[in-house]
Amino acid sequence: MGTTLYHWTSRDAMKLILASKKLELEGTEYMAGLREGYSIADQRALDDQYNYCGRFVWFTESPSYNFSGKVKNEMALMLDSDAIDVQKWHYVKKENKNNPDFMKIANENDRLAIRMEDDPYQWWISKQPIDLEGLNYQVAMSNWLREMLENEPEGATN
Repeated sequence: MGTTLYHWTSRDAMKLILASKKLELEGTEYMAGLREGYSIADQRALDDQYNYCGRFVWFTESPSYNFSGKVKNEMALMLDSDAIDVQKWHYVKKENKNNPDFMKIANENDRLAIRMEDDPYQWWISKQPIDLEGLNYQVAMSNWLREMLENEPEGATN
């Protein structure tokens, strides 16, 4: 058995993942032209990131993970690293150490994550979408979501 990995996402995104049985690469909808809600600056940053670094499915070793930039991560898909084709983020960076465009964006993202009390050394990536059919996985919810639901008045629903 390998390392337990967590793919954190929103409740709405988790519903789509479970229905499709697939973890898509980051930015799938964005690349399909659904850019509403993204500022021009954010679009430029994402275009540069995807062009110079590529697109990945992201995982962390952290069983508690509340924020990724502006997106709340309410739920996680838990998978064994040995069951999927993944590699540690810092090895991907090492492979690209001679690519200044890649390293500039990767280091910037790492610094932002550290400021948000995240640890890039716990990150793993897949360069391909992941088909969940036949894989053993679990779904978990964040501590803050669990606490919110436990404290919700009886009969309240979303």
